[in-house]
Amino acid sequence: MIKNHLIACALFVAFLTGCQTTATLSPTSKIPPSNGVVIFKMNSNTPSIGFFQYWKGANVSAVGKNNYKNFVIGYSSGGNSRTAVYLGSLPEGEYRLTGFSSEQCGAVCISSSIELPESIGTFEVKAGKITELGHLLYDQIDASKSLIVPGKSTDNWAARYLTTFYPNIITSFQPQEMLHWKVANPMLQQLYSSVRADSKGLLRPSQTGDGSVLFGSYLGAVRMWRPGKPIVNFDTGIQGAIESVTELAQDVWLAGSENGQLVQTVDGGRTWELLSSGFPGFSITGLYTYKGKVFATASNRNEMSIYRRTESNSNWAMVYKQKLAFSFWTGVSKLSETKMYKGKLVTTLPSEALVVTDMDSELSVERKFPGGLADFALGQDGVLRCIATKSIAANPYESHDWGKTWIDSKHSRFMSLPYFVDEKTGYGLQGELMAATADLSVSIDGGLTWKSQGPMPYRTPRFSYIEKSNVLFATDDYNKVVFSRDGGKSWY
Repeated sequence: MIKNHLIACALFVAFLTGCQTTATLSPTSKIPPSNGVVIFKMNSNTPSIGFFQYWKGANVSAVGKNNYKNFVIGYSSGGNSRTAVYLGSLPEGEYRLTGFSSEQCGAVCISSSIELPESIGTFEVKAGKITELGHLLYDQIDASKSLIVPGKSTDNWAARYLTTFYPNIITSFQPQEMLHWKVANPMLQQLYSSVRADSKGLLRPSQTGDGSVLFGSYLGAVRMWRPGKPIVNFDTGIQGAIESVTELAQDVWLAGSENGQLVQTVDGGRTWELLSSGFPGFSITGLYTYKGKVFATASNRNEMSIYRRTESNSNWAMVYKQKLAFSFWTGVSKLSETKMYKGKLVTTLPSEALVVTDMDSELSVERKFPGGLADFALGQDGVLRCIATKSIAANPYESHDWGKTWIDSKHSRFMSLPYFVDEKTGYGLQGELMAATADLSVSIDGGLTWKSQGPMPYRTPRFSYIEKSNVLFATDDYNKVVFSRDGGKSWY
């Protein structure tokens, strides 16, 4: 549900610009007959603006003789993990987006904002009509410069979104008669294509039969990497994040998005077909193949489900379903994560539980982490490892019986969660949090003792291993991949 956010205006600001009026809609809002609806979505091409971290308000100003009227439209992340959908009701008139703002308050209040130039264009609102402004992209150029560019929608996403989350609007408006930008900047449209083509993110690596690695990304691309080769982007056509991808056969890849959409390629990423997933309002955060079956993990803030189908049949059957519950003291609320090892799926139920699914019998059992979950890992030794908060401090734990019991891990609580390439050999990072690099720690006795092997070239905390070519690689989840062929002694 969209949350209402009232932006208070100081008197001198009100004198200069006029105080902003909240124009946010909830699923039960009654829209005045003199108003229209505005909807658009925004994605970030940076890791710094992720789940729960988008600017809360889209600032809108009327143009022309009523340019003293200012409004703020709140956002909804229903069904999305990295996309913010802005939805509001405005009186008839012509408007432009002036920027985005947010204020987060805890022990202290932190405000952030970004302004948009008038050249972004204007849009018109009419009574009883929906104005759909398509897809906006945010990209960080450098430490002091950022960019927001609008692009056209490539599918009927707005009508689907409103039907799923705001049926009251669909019953009162005609989505097939939507308005769009009244005046659009053609140069920004070209910039939109350039930003989209550079879709970043290295989400949930998945290996292929030829030794390549596939990743999801922030702006709808499947990314492929081979050791020693540059990363290649394949645009799936999805206007949102690709959260997971897996290989079904040679050049046949299945990818899942944050908004419950599945796409498939049969020609190694050159062309993509949109499939019906049946997971509306969920992010597909895990795709795994096993003995002719495909397993999918679909989650949002409220629940997590595991589905199964055969590789040759597109009909999904539910294997497991569980409601999610978050608490301030029991971990950070985030989407479920799934790992696989030898016929076992392990899926987090944020923020204190996990579920272990036997992929042969398709039976699931729920277990507990030793505290509020911060992170977890499952390497090629079949040992579950996590960082969890039992009371105040976060500490490392491990389980050798699929979560039935947990013991303290031997590595330092100041080391990243290690990744084991076999039952004896594991790798992790240790060093100061804000440092540009960190030391690589290596264990050759199953994690009982650890030895420093020198600094990594970059602070890349996520390790994995390509069995086909015996290559250890590490990523920063964003745009950096480094690899080693000699057990971490040298990196490229």
